[in-house]
Amino acid sequence: MIFVKESVIGTPVERVFAFHELPDALERLTPTWESARVVRRPPSLAIGSTAVIETRLFGFVPVRWVARHTAYDPPRMFEDVQVSGPFKSWRHRHLVSAHADGATLRDEIVFEPPLGVLGRAFAPFIITPRLQRMFDYRHQVTRAWCEGRELVVEEQVEETNRDGARARGWLIMSNSAIPPKPSSTCAPTSKKIRRRPMPHPSTPPSRSYARRARSQIK
Repeated sequence: MIFVKESVIGTPVERVFAFHELPDALERLTPTWESARVVRRPPSLAIGSTAVIETRLFGFVPVRWVARHTAYDPPRMFEDVQVSGPFKSWRHRHLVSAHADGATLRDEIVFEPPLGVLGRAFAPFIITPRLQRMFDYRHQVTRAWCEGRELVVEEQVEETNRDGARARGWLIMSNSAIPPKPSSTCAPTSKKIRRRPMPHPSTPPSRSYARRARSQIK
């Protein structure tokens, strides 16, 4: 099975690639809603370097994911392959190429889900949407850091309050981006996470409410 995510980022190829070489790039690219923890960072993107991540299969089965870098061609490409983990197989190529508006970032993943035929049958409904959500976030993070913009990712969440009642609201993640300096590295930023209740648990969030919430965290 194949998953592809592609985005145009308004900075040179070298800058996009440099972001992925930051020591904490893996942590930055891990969404807060993913039940994942970086156990060991790869020391670099060079061939042979290894990353270890603890995650949960189907949200509750703990799994240790070990990935090894198998190709490295800066500033155009690097690749990692699952050594052990939740998938039967996983090969992820990170490709960066020149574009008229800056650079194209393309993630290509060739994978085989677990559970054989059953896993392949359910992958379009479980795995693919999760990958889409994750890589939408990863590309937003990469673009925000490289272009020196503020990142605001809004996710509707449902939580249990102190009285045990369920309530919906917004999970708003924001970074205060520092304008990038004229160098090959991406701009440092800080991250804020805030939860804001909606006016009423049964009422969908309005656009004006989202805009007000977003303006308050700037």
